[in-house]
Amino acid sequence: MKRILYMKLLKCFLLGIFITLTFLTASAQDKSMVKFFVREKDLFDPKEGVICLVKRDSIVLKEYRSDAMGEIKFSLSNDAQYRIVFQAPGFETMKMELDMVKMKGVTVDMDIEMIPKDWVLYKGSFHDRSADKYMTLIPVKIKNLYTGEEVIEHTNEEGLLFYYMKPRQKYEITPQAPAHLNRRAVINTDCGTATEVKYCIQGFNFENFVDPDYAPKTIIGTMMLDSIKINQAFSFDILFDVSSSNLRPEGAKVLDAVSNLLNDNPGIIIELAAHTDSRGDATTNLKLSQKRAESCVAYLKMKGIEELRMDPVGYGEKQIQNECVEGVPCSEEKHQENRRTEVRIIAVMEPQLIKFRKRKSEEDNK
Repeated sequence: MKRILYMKLLKCFLLGIFITLTFLTASAQDKSMVKFFVREKDLFDPKEGVICLVKRDSIVLKEYRSDAMGEIKFSLSNDAQYRIVFQAPGFETMKMELDMVKMKGVTVDMDIEMIPKDWVLYKGSFHDRSADKYMTLIPVKIKNLYTGEEVIEHTNEEGLLFYYMKPRQKYEITPQAPAHLNRRAVINTDCGTATEVKYCIQGFNFENFVDPDYAPKTIIGTMMLDSIKINQAFSFDILFDVSSSNLRPEGAKVLDAVSNLLNDNPGIIIELAAHTDSRGDATTNLKLSQKRAESCVAYLKMKGIEELRMDPVGYGEKQIQNECVEGVPCSEEKHQENRRTEVRIIAVMEPQLIKFRKRKSEEDNK
């Protein structure tokens, strides 16, 4: 009799253990593990003491803090959506949404970068002028002109780019859009005084600065980009000494802009054309303009531009742009319109092919 009673009690005990394990297993399956590694942006050191609030329907359910390793660990039910908020003194509040219904059975493991409050957010966009639309998923080079550090970011599927910039720095933004004439813009977070923070913005078609109390300081910059067109010409006021092919310092500065154009668009090949006014001997003007065009190419070559990407051509007085042909009296301003240097796009080639042709030319000249 005792033995039968003992067996019944044992069965009840084992059944209880089974039910408990089943419940615990089901409960575990109804939750997913969430792990965050918190650090300061651009630093790999862990950030200790960051507050992590878990919210549901605007109600704070739980509060956690990052440990000495920058880690925060907890579990969440797989039947709801949560808002996770990260807070720390001197840093922007970071927010994210977690849809645990979609994450069922999956461990959430993410890095969280805390942004210092004195940083500024650049919100950029690039607009195709001819297609009248924002350009999506294009690479954009962002260079810190003080440190030389370069990164490549991309616009998102909505055509927007977000990038946090440090204070007291100067950044150069260059899109790398295929088949478009790319150019540069500059955001300077260091153009104020020792006691006053000021931001200077150059090179965008549309720009704005937003500094609300509840959001990061934000610089908005939109750049309009044109498609590359063969025979498209750009006129530059490159100055030479009178009757000379020697570049003046002011002319060299203008050629630096041409160098930027070629560096920002590594596939274009140009004709660099020099023109004179109609005064003087036509043959002499033709030779002088050729030497001036060659002087420009020599300077750009010194700046690192491949010579095979440039074709120097002197037109002399063959392409007068106004009524000031030989024998017609004109003002100095009118003659100046004809004394010009033009850059004309004559071909577009893959940059890799240009480099191959350069190596081949160097080998042939050995």
